[in-house]
Amino acid sequence: MQLNFVKTNPSGNTTIFIIDPIPRRFQAAVANKIMKPTSIGAEQVGFVERPVSKAAIARLQMAGNEFCGNATRAFAAWLVHTKFPGIALGVNKQDFTVPVEVSGCDELLSALVSVQYSDAGSKEIQVGLPMPLPQSITEKTSSNGDRYTLVIFDGIVHAVLWDFLPSEAHFQEIKSDINCHISPFECLGVMYYDTKRQYLTPLVYVEQVNSLVWESSCGSGTVAVAAALAQRKQHSINCLCLHQPGGKLEVSIEWDGKIKQAAIKGDVSIAAQGQVYL
Repeated sequence: MQLNFVKTNPSGNTTIFIIDPIPRRFQAAVANKIMKPTSIGAEQVGFVERPVSKAAIARLQMAGNEFCGNATRAFAAWLVHTKFPGIALGVNKQDFTVPVEVSGCDELLSALVSVQYSDAGSKEIQVGLPMPLPQSITEKTSSNGDRYTLVIFDGIVHAVLWDFLPSEAHFQEIKSDINCHISPFECLGVMYYDTKRQYLTPLVYVEQVNSLVWESSCGSGTVAVAAALAQRKQHSINCLCLHQPGGKLEVSIEWDGKIKQAAIKGDVSIAAQGQVYL
């Protein structure tokens, strides 16, 4: 099988998009092969599909049917890069509005893509994205006595662990504990957040693909941390920069008695484009 692909880098969270149509029943198997270092290698894979809504210009279907903020940002950047039909031009010729559908999210998302050119001619892309809001934010205590914040989105569940040392063994303990509260879930992220350094280490499990990945950055996990902070402090979070293994993401939360709006912003680069053989 020969497939056309593009590889992107949204704040280090390397994401491959398969451009050719692939039936959904085969997407998880295709993604598992492509993510391996012996193939293209990436942290996650999405598939380009036709949108259902006439208001969207394209649909991103993630391999595990999950929602991913970074993948959505990268998808919007690639659509601008390819001059995809239906993109709205902003006030100046460097800003674009990109309405898309994404798996794991019932609402239409409009990414804001800004393209800047340096004096040397290199292209820099920044993408801001209004994010889906958490369905619930609750404080939990595991069977081992570890306190964490459970943030549930449509399409992904996050556990925010405050000032814990990241480890896969600890992840499995938290995963087992969450299984007692909610099951099944399509995607689970455990967000290890160092409050002093404002440093986030994301570990993400996708059920359908059976993958457990130390991600270089995580968009929805960034929102989960900021939303949990906003609820704890009972006020808005403006332009908080979370440093992560592969880069950084800026996050803002509007709070008015509850979470009213959420958005992330960060760099995206187009790393490669070509054909992969499976």
